[in-house]
Amino acid sequence: MQSHLEMLAARSLFLARAFGLVTAASLAVACTASAGDGTADGAEDPASATGEDALTSPRSVSLMYEGSCAFLHNCSAWSRKLPAGEVQWGCGGTDCSDDELWVAGPSHSYCNRKAKICHGTRCTTATVRDISNAHGWEASNGVLDAIGMAHTVNVSACTGGGGGKVTLQLL
Repeated sequence: MQSHLEMLAARSLFLARAFGLVTAASLAVACTASAGDGTADGAEDPASATGEDALTSPRSVSLMYEGSCAFLHNCSAWSRKLPAGEVQWGCGGTDCSDDELWVAGPSHSYCNRKAKICHGTRCTTATVRDISNAHGWEASNGVLDAIGMAHTVNVSACTGGGGGKVTLQLL
């Protein structure tokens, strides 16, 4: 059951979307984040408070689901103009595969870095290919599948969700 605050936030996001104040992709990210554990995006992300060097040793962060390649292509204003199957990445390039191990980081300073991500005993290494519009950490299908985290996406409605607490370390 949603709390009053969660319902109010969802309604505010719906109205902002209806009046063109946010994009469908940022709405999906915001809704994904509000479905989390009640903490603000990046609240425990040491990079937000102390800089990139704080992540050179493993730290607990909230990992959100960024969406499938089709979701990003159809729901991102930056990617819709590209040929089918391509996505405009914040770190450059346009090729996209749902099986690839990529993440979006909180800022451009993370571009092309490698990140080791663990959920329980399952770990994988991913490349930072995008910039999170939620200023947190977001992951591909490939990353979430590799570490055993559930995720869902509805491309036609530009909605989805998934992710949770992980341990992240920049390599």
